[in-house]
Amino acid sequence: MNSYGEAAMVYKNGDEAQDKLYENLFTNYSRYMAPYNVHPSATENPQGITISLWFLKIVDVEETIEQVDLVIVYLMNWADYRLTWSPADYNGIDSIFVYPKRIWMPDITIWSNNGFRDDRNEGQRIVKIFYNGSASAMVSASTDIVCSIDVRNMPFDTQNCKLTMGSYSINARVKVDIPMSLTIENLYTSSSGEWTLSNVTVVNNPRNSYASMYTFSLKRHATFYVTLITLPYFLICILTIFGVFKESQDPTSQLHLMVANVTALAFILNILSESLPKTEHVPYLAQNVYIDLSLTSVAYLTAMVRRPIIRYIIKRWIQPTEEKNKKA
Repeated sequence: MNSYGEAAMVYKNGDEAQDKLYENLFTNYSRYMAPYNVHPSATENPQGITISLWFLKIVDVEETIEQVDLVIVYLMNWADYRLTWSPADYNGIDSIFVYPKRIWMPDITIWSNNGFRDDRNEGQRIVKIFYNGSASAMVSASTDIVCSIDVRNMPFDTQNCKLTMGSYSINARVKVDIPMSLTIENLYTSSSGEWTLSNVTVVNNPRNSYASMYTFSLKRHATFYVTLITLPYFLICILTIFGVFKESQDPTSQLHLMVANVTALAFILNILSESLPKTEHVPYLAQNVYIDLSLTSVAYLTAMVRRPIIRYIIKRWIQPTEEKNKKA
């Protein structure tokens, strides 16, 4: 028999062994019954579910509703003692692939989310089962999590968010981790030009073993706000201050400068009010705008009272002194 015939015989034997394995595993198997509830030691020693984060991507940060849009890819591992076999009995087969609708899967979800959407189609949702009953499935999903936004230091702010994952129903320990094989470049990825994702850490709470979390930081890029808001308005304030103290300026022109300055302020505050949550804290950027407005207002009032004061001083002291000198 040539090599092609030998290979065909091996594949045939493997297919027959695999068909037999599938039949023995799933004949009396119920996907509607969780192994954690039927196992005799489920209550005393609950089984574990491990979630390994492979990819985390920031899509958008909706500050007005305090929500962060994410794309997350994670590997979920669990055990089902009903799906065990001896590889020696099935031509050395030590693992198989099945669709999720054939087996029971943990109801792991992301807590405090406004939506969870599985980005895979039906054909991409594959579960790998090993001979010892352990199973693993790669999940790729889009989710919107709730994150408290603190805008006091905007645009130089850093937000800290939590991604909590757990089960609402099954009696199982949930543990999260980050694979050691991943580099920072693989994991810390953000498509948002305004935010940088960093400091992804794992928090496994021993007191609440049914849920664990990832924490991460979002640092805002201040370049946009500095170049398009802070710097232009600062230049407007400087020009306004020089303008109101110009000797040739009449009071009407000075008033026009102040009106233009207040109009610029209203425009900037309108931008901030539409993009920030309605909290009790005033952003650092808005505080700077109010400080600039205060400086220009003081400059305008000083320029308005400067001329009458100078005229009074000249009329009260300087002119009489000059007249006395001329008579002398």
